[in-house]
Amino acid sequence: MIAPVESLHVDRGVPVRMRDGVTLIADVYRPLDEQPVPAILSRTCYDRRFPLTPAAAVDPERAVAAGFALVVQDVRGVHDSEGAFDPFVTEAEDGYDTIEWVA
Repeated sequence: MIAPVESLHVDRGVPVRMRDGVTLIADVYRPLDEQPVPAILSRTCYDRRFPLTPAAAVDPERAVAAGFALVVQDVRGVHDSEGAFDPFVTEAEDGYDTIEWVA
């Protein structure tokens, strides 16, 4: 059964610290209750705050209604995330660190 959209909660501007001390910023879409749920991670070089960016990969409302949390993170060096944007250089480590944070 799919939960109603009214059960969606958004935590905006959540800091996620990487192993080298750089902080990346994410928005977390989740059900209102505090029960653990599986999560989907979407990392983007496009502004996570722009309404169409999260839905370009996974629609937050549909993900939460299906019982998932959705984490949408600005990659290193773009928008609110710290560091220098150098595509593909730190993606593996930052992705790993973020998955560990999500878990």
